[in-house]
Amino acid sequence: MKKLYFCFILFLAPISGKLFSQTGSTFNFTNTGTSSAMDSAIDYSGQIWGQYLNSTVPIKVNVYYAFLGVGTTLAVTMPNGERDFPTAPLDSVWYPSCLANSMEGSELNPGEADMDIFVNNTVNWYFGLDAVCPAGKYDFVTVFLHEIGHGLGFLSLAKLQDTIGSFGHITTADISPLITSFPFPDLQGKYSIFSSYMENGSGQQLDDTLIFPNPSVVLGDEFVSNDLFFNAPLSFAQNGGAPVRIYAPTVYAPGSSMEHLNESTFPPSNPNTLMTPFSGMSEEHHTPGPLTIAILEDIGWNVNHDIGFENILSDLRMEIFPNPVQAEAFIRLDQSVQDEKMEIMDMMGKVVYVRTISVEQGAYYSIDLSALTGGIYTVRIKDGLFKLIKN
Repeated sequence: MKKLYFCFILFLAPISGKLFSQTGSTFNFTNTGTSSAMDSAIDYSGQIWGQYLNSTVPIKVNVYYAFLGVGTTLAVTMPNGERDFPTAPLDSVWYPSCLANSMEGSELNPGEADMDIFVNNTVNWYFGLDAVCPAGKYDFVTVFLHEIGHGLGFLSLAKLQDTIGSFGHITTADISPLITSFPFPDLQGKYSIFSSYMENGSGQQLDDTLIFPNPSVVLGDEFVSNDLFFNAPLSFAQNGGAPVRIYAPTVYAPGSSMEHLNESTFPPSNPNTLMTPFSGMSEEHHTPGPLTIAILEDIGWNVNHDIGFENILSDLRMEIFPNPVQAEAFIRLDQSVQDEKMEIMDMMGKVVYVRTISVEQGAYYSIDLSALTGGIYTVRIKDGLFKLIKN
């Protein structure tokens, strides 16, 4: 059974500062109702995200292990935010407070969290860090990485009431009975930086109020069109020269519609599936995926691009996702190769798989390894070697 992620989006008023940068970032967690095993998984998730994002300002997260009902809700994220700060690339647009702080190089919301994450204590969680979630459980690290992703910027401020769609009109009634640890603001009908890049299949921008008044029925029609996309330069290029499809089903799902990548476009086998709206039992994703990173960079994050690459012998570095792999694997290289032989060898050095590949730098190349028996293998491309584990 797959369960649904929820993400309600909240923000705080603008303040000011200046920009700095560093390699990596630090997450500071304040946990309520958690166990030591859960705390370890929370810290581990922060370490994973911290590798990809550059910020001199710590990212502050309140975590609550609480009753969210018995049903489909795994977790709920409520991000804090800023707008119209001095280094903001766009005026009158909401940015996650952790992103605004990173841009400014100073804390714009002292004494307040950058996001509140509520985790459902009725879920059968697996708190292990090894990405080997047993049957009948939900992998906590996967879900928590997903929730942090909302706090980092996967948020639209979209709302559909009856047939009227809007951006920036969420109120306390929409999130009741949950309450944020920071003051709930008047969003003033403003767009988020994420929604400012949304368009429909005809290329019409959803923040164009001449076409889509905010709020309006015509805007609401787009919310249930199953034809919405995120279109910004870096994610466009990472997605093979196409806008990235957003989850906008014909039946509106509050907290899920408009906040995620499209589930059918990025199924569990895809390296970019972390930010889709559903997670199944035993489903593990302990990396954000290159498309999620590109989207975060499009909205303003300073990111590290070479996380996950490894090598043994040569300057060529590669990543395999997932690893361990069950059937389909994706190989990503830190340089382009054309008509290059790829070999997979077993522990005895016997070549058991050969293919000639052409891969652009940073792009994922799909290979079907379902025919391999379980064990440890070595992948060789040119003089580069990489360990592969087959379940």
